[in-house]
Formats: sequence, structure tokens, C-alpha cells
Amino acid sequence: MKGALTRFRKRQACKSYANSMAVYEATLQKLVEVNGEGKSYRQDNDSLNFKVREGEVVAIRCVDNDFYYVTGYIKRNQLTGNLEKFLSNPVMGTTPDGMREVPAEIFLKQFREMNNGNFRAFPFAQGEPMP
Repeated sequence: MKGALTRFRKRQACKSYANSMAVYEATLQKLVEVNGEGKSYRQDNDSLNFKVREGEVVAIRCVDNDFYYVTGYIKRNQLTGNLEKFLSNPVMGTTPDGMREVPAEIFLKQFREMNNGNFRAFPFAQGEPMP
């Protein structure tokens, strides 16, 4: 019984809060050493998160020809509550001042993500008011 008790105490000592915290701190220190003291090595200053808000008009550069762009707009359908995207015809030239330029992939991805909320078979049950 004496040997089992010492093995149990050794296992409990390894699982202590102080020991696990020391392991965590050592891991973080290794990450800081490898990562270059927290310096950022990005070469551009563009923001990484393009958030297209509902009702905001954005410019989307055409993939096949950089001289053209389309304007995109996301609007909520009042009857179903789903979001709809509207795209203009291609326009030649530079984007107007004050209009953000967003990549096409990001625009479509956000449209899909924002439109995932309504999974009801019958959006408006009897007696339920329309939004």
C-alpha cells in the first residue's frame, strides 16, 4: 500500500495548478521566441476583415478584366426576411471616391453567411404577423 500511495502522490503533484501553469508559461515563452518578439511582418496595410453591411453599396472588381467593376448591394426582403444581393452591370473605370472596393469572393461569402438564418418551412404561420 505504501508504494501505491507514493505513486498516487507523485501523479497528483504533476497535476497541480502550479505545475500546469509553469508548463503553460513555458509554452507561451517558446511561442514568443519563435514569433519574433511579437512584431508584425505584414507588408501591406489593408484590413483583413471586409465586412459588408446590409444596405451598403460596395465596388467589386471584375475577375476577368481589371478595368471593369460592378457595384454590389445587400438588401433584406421584407416578405421572407432573407437577404438578397443586387449587382449592377459592369462599369469601365475606377471606383468612385468613398466607395469601398471588396473582392468578389469576400462579398459572396458574407452574403452566404448572413443568409443562413431562416430555415423555416412556412415562414409565416397563421395568425403570426409579418415582420
